[in-house]
Amino acid sequence: MIKFLQAPNWVRDNREELQGWLTDVVEARKCLVKEASFVFYNNQEIQEANLEFLGHDYPTDVITFDYSEANILIVEVLLGWERIQEQAGELGISKEEELSRVMVHALLHCIGYNDRTQSEKSIMRREEDKCLLLRPKKLIVS
Repeated sequence: MIKFLQAPNWVRDNREELQGWLTDVVEARKCLVKEASFVFYNNQEIQEANLEFLGHDYPTDVITFDYSEANILIVEVLLGWERIQEQAGELGISKEEELSRVMVHALLHCIGYNDRTQSEKSIMRREEDKCLLLRPKKLIVS
């Protein structure tokens, strides 16, 4: 089950499509979602969480807590919604597009993809792009 907490309107309005798409992403990689929670934070809240859990004193786009067992995903994802919107503006894309990428990025980490090296970053970006192509048309916002 995938849940969205404190979610913006677009997420609430498209909850079922997002749940289905993210579940498909995970299942296409031979894993199952037991539980995944996406919690939306403002910049202050995500900065406090980033400092508390990772020792970084700045707002971030995502913090992922992975409690998965083998190929069964149990995940809590903290999303810095204001930071995601800022990044979207910097990249010249919609906030929904950036949010979709960040959510799938978090799940890919839990499946086993990393982005520490340049090679890993390239692989991660290709996987993100593949996942984004699978979104229902309703979720694609220019």
